[in-house]
Amino acid sequence: LQLIAPNIPWLEYLNSVLNVTNITIEASDLIILQVAPSYFSELEKLLNNTPKRVLANYLMWKVVESSIPYLTEKLLNNSTQYKNSTFRWKKCVSFTLESMPTATSVLYIRKHFNENVKQHVVEMVSDIRKEFVNMVKRTDWMDGDTKQHALEKAAAMSSYIAYPDEFVLDEKLE
Repeated sequence: LQLIAPNIPWLEYLNSVLNVTNITIEASDLIILQVAPSYFSELEKLLNNTPKRVLANYLMWKVVESSIPYLTEKLLNNSTQYKNSTFRWKKCVSFTLESMPTATSVLYIRKHFNENVKQHVVEMVSDIRKEFVNMVKRTDWMDGDTKQHALEKAAAMSSYIAYPDEFVLDEKLE
């Protein structure tokens, strides 16, 4: 990041964001970008060419805007004339999902998922893995080292199917 947009103090920024997690990034750490690097160079240009007062006003507006869902109904109604708003119930649902993802996931899973179906899928994945192992053992186009590596990799694979088992056990959630 520092090479792409050198005028932005990335290390300082990332460490301040990650401070609550007790994670520290060193200058030598590898950071993998999930967006196009051109985004960051364009961001740097935008930040350099925008007056500091405009940037400060924008940041303050974002703080105020993030507080809108917590306003009284009257103030919330007034704010909707400036911005197309979603229904209040949608905001409440979104807030609940964001603030309590595990609890809402558990409620959803318990209402809409069938444990028998999950078990069938678990068995199916297990059968597929067993058949893969058998196929590797029977194949004649792989050398011994390659077969061994494939078998080790198959044994090391984890399956994540549907939801964690703890989500249906009350004693695990308390």
